[in-house]
Amino acid sequence: MRHSRWLRPSTACSARQGWSSARPASTGPARPQPPGPEWDDRAREIIQALLDGRTGDVHARASAAFQSNITAEQLERAWRNTNRDLGQAGEVIVSCSQPAGRVIADGKITFAYGTIALRIGFGPSGEIAGLRFLPPQEEPSPLPD
Repeated sequence: MRHSRWLRPSTACSARQGWSSARPASTGPARPQPPGPEWDDRAREIIQALLDGRTGDVHARASAAFQSNITAEQLERAWRNTNRDLGQAGEVIVSCSQPAGRVIADGKITFAYGTIALRIGFGPSGEIAGLRFLPPQEEPSPLPD
């Protein structure tokens, strides 16, 4: 059984923003507004940098807390180990959410021989606060005729 890799310092994403006060207090707290499309774009840029082998660029876009706990070499090694033997990358799907005032991007990359899921946590100024690679899901072999 393969374990997911958390590449997130324990101090990252600790700042929480408050709830919107657009609704009256008697109806309970309002739901946070969904993140804008710029967050999807930002997540896609990070995923493309990973696919292009530019893990150093990804590391440079991370928060100081992330960088102090995970070196660029560790990030490169984790990414290389995660997508080893999966072949050419194809479709990339990104979906962002905003739980507790933070922006989280869930991504799915389909390769020729498997799929990788990843999660990117963003800090308030857009820096990468956390990055998690999930183990590849292998595509089933075709059934014999």
